[in-house]
Amino acid sequence: MWRASVVACLVIMCSYHTAHAQTASFVRDISDIVTLGTSIDLGASPPHNLNVRQYSSTYPLGGGEFVWIGAGCSTYDGGVIIQDNHSGGSGRNCYQRQFSGPVHLSWYGVQDASNCVTDFSTCAAADTAVANAFIAAAPSAGYGGDGGVMTDGLSVVIYHGNLEIPEKQYFSCNGPPGGMRQQSTTNQNDLDLYYRLPSSIVLNVSDSAGSAVPGTVVVDQQASLHHCIVRPTWLNQSLLFDSSGNSKINSTHDLVQLIEHNLVGTCVKAGSGSPVQAESVNIHDLFIIGCDTGIDVGNAPRGILADLNIEANVPIYNHDNGGGMKLQNISMSCCRFRGHRV
Repeated sequence: MWRASVVACLVIMCSYHTAHAQTASFVRDISDIVTLGTSIDLGASPPHNLNVRQYSSTYPLGGGEFVWIGAGCSTYDGGVIIQDNHSGGSGRNCYQRQFSGPVHLSWYGVQDASNCVTDFSTCAAADTAVANAFIAAAPSAGYGGDGGVMTDGLSVVIYHGNLEIPEKQYFSCNGPPGGMRQQSTTNQNDLDLYYRLPSSIVLNVSDSAGSAVPGTVVVDQQASLHHCIVRPTWLNQSLLFDSSGNSKINSTHDLVQLIEHNLVGTCVKAGSGSPVQAESVNIHDLFIIGCDTGIDVGNAPRGILADLNIEANVPIYNHDNGGGMKLQNISMSCCRFRGHRV
């Protein structure tokens, strides 16, 4: 009886260790997504699962768990669908990120604008990164997305063209936008300065490359934009401080002159064309500063604008919206409200 029990225990232990070893052989730890795609060949019999620590060796975010989905994938996007550097057989090994809910821009290595406050162009989001994130986030893609794309509090620079939020999807910066900050400081590292604020969309409002509306956040029909600060790239450290760190602002007049003379473009636009493309938009919890027009809500029937703080020459341009629009809890400053009164 005793001998039988010992044998049974040994069999169980052996089975456990064998199974554990088999499971471990199907999982591989990878340092980062970029290194996987440029330097790692997982071979013709790749592991079924990858645990990837981060996006790149210099970018500590964006890691996750991935499952092998085949070779030679045509849907590679560098964030949700990643690949190794295998060159034989049917092509590179492809892996799909395991997630449920929104897609995060850190998965694509999008940089934080706080790293480039003197020249935002140096950390601009790749032209395809945000578009790929929305494609992967769409429920129709079948990856587990709920339609949303989030920045996790990072400030994202859109330097070429628009940030367009597709129909029935949403974009969030994951932060309380707050309102106007004190700018008459002599410390260029003050975290309350506009160019250092987190949870922001930083737009190059003077850029027109490949875009009908330069540097604008476009919210398509039944889409939502919320919990963001929207500000221009020209509002940077170089505008307010010289190369030695000395403030260029000696009076309120100086501050007004520096900012007011730079106002250009439209920060947010409801829809990219005909009325149906802007119907039932939901824009809320934003702080908008530094554009000539804060929000253009033309052609946006049944849209909702709520909990907004806007500083612009034209805070809201409301025209031809077809009726049914709701505006609530909106603070507007600078110059005027243009369009139909509501």
